Amino acid sequence: MNPLSILTQAFRLLRSALTECLILSIIAIPVVWAGLEVAQRGGNLETFRLLMTIPQMVWGGFSAVVLYNAFENEKTGEEYELPIKDLAFLTAMMAVLGFLNGLVIGVGSMMCLIPGIIASLGLMLGQVILFKEDVNILDAMSRSWSMTHGYKLDLLYVTVVFTMVVMVVAVPSVFAVMFVLYGDAMDGGPSILGNAILSVGLGVGATVLVGLFRALEFTVYEHITRPVPRPSRGYVEPPPPENEPVQQSRPPAAVRPPITVDSDIVFGQTEDDD
Repeated sequence: MNPLSILTQAFRLLRSALTECLILSIIAIPVVWAGLEVAQRGGNLETFRLLMTIPQMVWGGFSAVVLYNAFENEKTGEEYELPIKDLAFLTAMMAVLGFLNGLVIGVGSMMCLIPGIIASLGLMLGQVILFKEDVNILDAMSRSWSMTHGYKLDLLYVTVVFTMVVMVVAVPSVFAVMFVLYGDAMDGGPSILGNAILSVGLGVGATVLVGLFRALEFTVYEHITRPVPRPSRGYVEPPPPENEPVQQSRPPAAVRPPITVDSDIVFGQTEDDD
């Protein structure tokens, strides 16, 4: 599994879903702004985190369904739109699965860092499996664990490279957010403009990060489940190695012509005797 090739395909998929990313950003920005306003009035950062938990789960499930559908359309060349009923059902399933994945990874991280990393890599494909295959939540988690067996080191390598790319992309956003927070602190408190800038930065940044990660999941799934190429009908076996002697077939033995015996000569009769 070549990480650069995987990341290149993931970026190509994300580029095909720019419209969906814009819609997700528009949805995320007011939600983040409302959470910031409530948290700042209450004066508690934990309140902001608590208020953002359920919207974050719902938005995460909705974004997964929308982006996976866009990636599938890019792959097949079709323009299929999910019905509202299927979209709502898959969003709820994705939200529950994301919560369970986070719970398992959190418990593993509390025990030790390594089990948490292994759990995150093993459950990485659960949501894309839930979208592409007819399985329930627990089966999606189990199938993701079995599908990633033997690929965890490769997935760790790909994830590390992906994280480095994300850090390079996110550095300007981090500095912008720090600049806004510093300006608000110097002015004596948060402002409406500062919250608006933070909401836009966090909403767009979250959409880009989630889009990249969903594209990475989709690409890894397609890479693992791709069929193994088989030889075609015109396949010709390769010649034997040079050190191996070539067995030559024995030429067929010469066939002798049948011997014909004249009955007149055998019994001593000739034409003169007649």
